[in-house]
Amino acid sequence: MICLEYVPTYDELNNYYGDPDFEPGEPDPSFMAEHSIRIALPFGMKLSWKPKVHTLYIRIHRRIAEAVKDALQEIKDYKGPSYVMDKGYNYFGGTYSYRLTRGGDVLTTHAWCVAIDMNPHLAPYRRKDNEGNWINRQPEFITNAFLKRGFVTFVHDGMHFQAVMSLSKSAVYYGDVIGKINGGG
Repeated sequence: MICLEYVPTYDELNNYYGDPDFEPGEPDPSFMAEHSIRIALPFGMKLSWKPKVHTLYIRIHRRIAEAVKDALQEIKDYKGPSYVMDKGYNYFGGTYSYRLTRGGDVLTTHAWCVAIDMNPHLAPYRRKDNEGNWINRQPEFITNAFLKRGFVTFVHDGMHFQAVMSLSKSAVYYGDVIGKINGGG
């Protein structure tokens, strides 16, 4: 299994992944060319915003590319690519987006291209059911494929997997994995 080498905090993002800003609030046009890589997917994915379009490649930060590929390979190997596609577990929601967090005043981790959204239709951002529970129908095998490699997800955003630590009480991660990655033994 390929795990993240290190999982920085939000305050460490620029030092670890590079600075995506040309000026505050303006993306650096060279950031993606310098820090991201196009990777082949182990199975075809539908674009969540345009489901009739399939992709065999995504762009992701170089420092996390191998861990992302490994997690996606595990998802494919779980019960095979036809299972993933037949169940609708092959929706790609994006990696890079230079924008502020929704309702916030800081850049989203997508601005560094260190987050991937999987199956937004199964785990929509901040959406609750009639009983007031967060909607998260992301299959456990998909969530675990990312978490055990050191990625972080959120109770209120089960589609989102990021290579950044979070102080949020809704953050979900394998603490022992993160501790080992960050040199805690």
